[in-house]
Amino acid sequence: MRLRFLRTITMPDIAMCTGDECQKKQMCYRYTAKASDYQSYFMTPPVKEDGTCEYFWNNEKYNNKTEEDAILES
Repeated sequence: MRLRFLRTITMPDIAMCTGDECQKKQMCYRYTAKASDYQSYFMTPPVKEDGTCEYFWNNEKYNNKTEEDAILES
């Protein structure tokens, strides 16, 4: 009997960000993650006027970790 593996589409299970007006977008996983065709995004980028963002996920902390681990360390 041959086993067949279905190709699954993986996408980040997060709301991604377009990075508009954000100075830290190149360092944020919500901006740099590879999106799929069906990816969800913030309606407007959550960056505040002072440049901070409570949803920022540092790429350095996120590499090779689960999403839950990255959130806990943020």
